[in-house]
Amino acid sequence: LSLSSRIEQMHASAKKKTNMRNFSATFVAAMLLFSTILSPRNAAADGTSTTCDATSGENCASAANSSEKVQLFTMDHELFNIVNRFQQGSHKEFGRILDAGTGIQSFRWISTIIQQGKAGGFGELAASEYTAVTASEDIYKSVLKEALRIKTFRDGKIIYGNWESGDKSYKDDTQEQILQGEMYDTILADYLLGSVDGFSPYYQDLLYPRLVQHLKPGGRLYVTAIEPVPDSDEGDADVMCRVRKVRDACILLKGDRPYREYPLAWTLRHLEKAGLKVIDHETVPNYYDHNEIMRHISAARSTLKSFPSEALSTEMRLVLDELEEESKEKTEAAEGGRLQLGFHYVIAAELPVGEQDDQ
Repeated sequence: LSLSSRIEQMHASAKKKTNMRNFSATFVAAMLLFSTILSPRNAAADGTSTTCDATSGENCASAANSSEKVQLFTMDHELFNIVNRFQQGSHKEFGRILDAGTGIQSFRWISTIIQQGKAGGFGELAASEYTAVTASEDIYKSVLKEALRIKTFRDGKIIYGNWESGDKSYKDDTQEQILQGEMYDTILADYLLGSVDGFSPYYQDLLYPRLVQHLKPGGRLYVTAIEPVPDSDEGDADVMCRVRKVRDACILLKGDRPYREYPLAWTLRHLEKAGLKVIDHETVPNYYDHNEIMRHISAARSTLKSFPSEALSTEMRLVLDELEEESKEKTEAAEGGRLQLGFHYVIAAELPVGEQDDQ
């Protein structure tokens, strides 16, 4: 399936609604392209412009200089390196790949293996086409813009939808289940599990069975996630435990739902319950420097204006100020300026041949 001037494929049973959806998605992509071309800040990090015409397939508008190159994800992300290694051990190509909870990092990784595959590289790591799904409208727009920037807009499709409630592109009350009948060789769930509570509360136990519906027999599901931050820690990293508590309290007081991470053991159990065979898993230590801790504190501060009372907002602001000062002291005293707490994990799971029809 090619994504040229549309984001979604046409469903015969919903032609009228689909036409509206395709027009909307194409319009968004066109506007993103237009704004990128006109913006004085349309250059990539290395100073090169990477805007391309997704409709006509023409090269970047400013690519008269043929030496300009798109800056792709360089494969230095440790978790994706683990995914690559696991895939090499399968002696299979990534093939048709579904990014089930897309974001800029995972989309760049997929774009890299697709473009390298076109160039004849990567061998077993080659991917033929992608589908990227997100329930966040902001991420949807960001990934669309990134697809235009790195010239992978026509190598797949990007969907604004929810694994529980369906395709959000529809403007009426009817929302079709996304990707009906679509099958993939590889599915990536990159930090997807932890984000589910923010979009589909209490759907976590149904997530993997839902994704398995789109996995070909013999295909692989890769999960990347982070072990939940504990309630406390005996060392200096305890400051991050308290930051997490305050951040989540602030999000709840604003009226939103914080993300909820799940332990490695929970994830392994539920992958097996979904009919998958766990092939391998690996952990990577998690470190927090002061900048990373400040990202969580800033997220908490951004909610204060929405608190139910000014007095509560004022008191919480003081708590956050104290945590900022303490986290600075603790990280400056730590080796390398980082506090070690918990870990990230990567899981490779495979759908045995003959199992998919039983799901």
